[in-house]
Amino acid sequence: MTTVGTLEDAVAIYYQHADGIADDRLGWVESCNAGEDRTVYRVGDVVYKIPSRPTANPYDHRAQEEARRRGYRWAPAASTLWPVRDYLGDEDVAVLAMPYLEDDGTSPDPDSMAEMKAQSGGGVDGTNYVVISGQPIVIDFCTVRLRPE
Repeated sequence: MTTVGTLEDAVAIYYQHADGIADDRLGWVESCNAGEDRTVYRVGDVVYKIPSRPTANPYDHRAQEEARRRGYRWAPAASTLWPVRDYLGDEDVAVLAMPYLEDDGTSPDPDSMAEMKAQSGGGVDGTNYVVISGQPIVIDFCTVRLRPE
């Protein structure tokens, strides 16, 4: 299994997010997106997703793992779920790390789009995938609904 990011960075990003104070050790950190379920930060070639609801990242990670297990071409190559202790020290917050994938501006291949929509339960739209060399790749699995095999 490929590991994405580091626990050390996941902890630093989580506390930076919670405190609103930059951690200089991380260097450049970009806030990429803030959605209903989480806020995404980019450190180099890794994005860290900080959840606003506790089930978002574990669901996303499990769905990604299952899509990869099934060999779906639209699943990202890897992701890692990092457990980070919250401020009170009594529970873990699941921080999801994924490779940063940048849309290259190519048009999605129509057959690949149809395949992705069918296999994902229709849970993709223009906001939760990128296209690389014509291949759509889902970057947010919270709306993906994989059917039993």
